[in-house]
Amino acid sequence: MYLKVFYTFINSGCLIFPLAFTCFENVSWSVGKSHINDVKIWFELWSKGGANPNFVTENKLEYISNFNWLTNWIDNYFFNKVSDFLIGLSILIMIIFLLFYKKEVIQNFYRVRFFLLYFFIFLLLCEWFLNHPTLRYGGYHLIAMLALIPTSIVLGKKNFDYQFYIKKIIKIN
Repeated sequence: MYLKVFYTFINSGCLIFPLAFTCFENVSWSVGKSHINDVKIWFELWSKGGANPNFVTENKLEYISNFNWLTNWIDNYFFNKVSDFLIGLSILIMIIFLLFYKKEVIQNFYRVRFFLLYFFIFLLLCEWFLNHPTLRYGGYHLIAMLALIPTSIVLGKKNFDYQFYIKKIIKIN
């Protein structure tokens, strides 16, 4: 982590690029704040579907403000990438439950208190969606955590008969 921060600082004069408040303008190699702001706008425009190799929207600031980008993002990004990821994650969880589920597993599932964790994940998910809603910028992890944490809680309460599952796996192969 420290090496990445150092590398970013050496290349741009910023500790976290393109956050302007983490930049030092007094170092000789620092990029200007106007360039940092332009890059920040470009990253946000690209992640909200306003730019791609074949298209760039005319008014960048108007596009990324409010939710002007949402319909284009849904058409171009959600139905092409996010939905595929959600389908794949759902299939993975179904396979896990088909292999390991028995009725006694979900006894006290709803009594487990993970409100603080889910609140924090929800805040991060809101920040991700409002500022840079591209899966590669944290969406994969946040959405997967929302689905896999309850799955792991349910499976963690189960006492496994490993011989049963080894025989089940051998039958599949």
